[in-house]
Amino acid sequence: MDGRYSLSMLLIRAAVERLLLLLFRVARGIFLLQALAFGAASAAVFALAPPEAPAWVRGVTMSALLISGTFFLAGLLLIAARRSRATDTGSSGKPAPPWPLPLGLSLIILPAVAAIASSQLPPLWSRIATQLAATGFWDSATLPGQDSGLVMLPVLLGLFVPALVTAAAVYSVAFPLALIPLLTARSPLFLTLLAMGAVCQAALVLTGWIATDIFARLAAQALAAMTASGDAEVLRVADELRQATGILTGTATALVAPLLCMLAWLAFLRPSGAVARPL
Repeated sequence: MDGRYSLSMLLIRAAVERLLLLLFRVARGIFLLQALAFGAASAAVFALAPPEAPAWVRGVTMSALLISGTFFLAGLLLIAARRSRATDTGSSGKPAPPWPLPLGLSLIILPAVAAIASSQLPPLWSRIATQLAATGFWDSATLPGQDSGLVMLPVLLGLFVPALVTAAAVYSVAFPLALIPLLTARSPLFLTLLAMGAVCQAALVLTGWIATDIFARLAAQALAAMTASGDAEVLRVADELRQATGILTGTATALVAPLLCMLAWLAFLRPSGAVARPL
């Protein structure tokens, strides 16, 4: 019975390790490509924008530069983390000390915290889908021609912020859960995968926070103009925009707490390489 259990744990551990390594390899490429895209877009705006351009143009450009730098740094850190290896605590002939219970508990608590923090995102996406359907966005997306692309581009840019925050939320829930079988099986790659995962989480959470911050600033300007119009339909749209901004801002801010906890564990475990050190 114990032999079958050990074999099952080894198979699960190997599968999770390979899956995470593959996902982090894909994430590295995506981060570097996104860094290039945001960097090129920011450089183009700096070069082409006239001196009398509105202040919000400069704000968006600086946010894009920060996002580009964050993604680029994350890509480099993923390369460095992959090349590092945790110290094998069992190689010295001494029995490995017990794995700390608080680490295992935190890997259960952190996804719950992230799920609670992002609980308003599914209703928000439901409202977004309803609005897109009402405005005929999906019909425009299926129509060929240049005009359909011009219609879709502003909408896609507007959806970037909730998509980025949602990605950060989903990752903050899924990644700690994926570490649990590695913790149980005492994977020698635990620290490497923890470091790579923390880098990805930091990149998503920080860029989500940056994008949400500039979105909230732009929304505040738009809300002021929409409120002043006095039109009932415009006021309804303004109320929906205000609610969406509050949800995105609250979620992006709340996701910082699970990230800090994950980074704290990495800082505690990494220096000695002993994830099995007793507390």
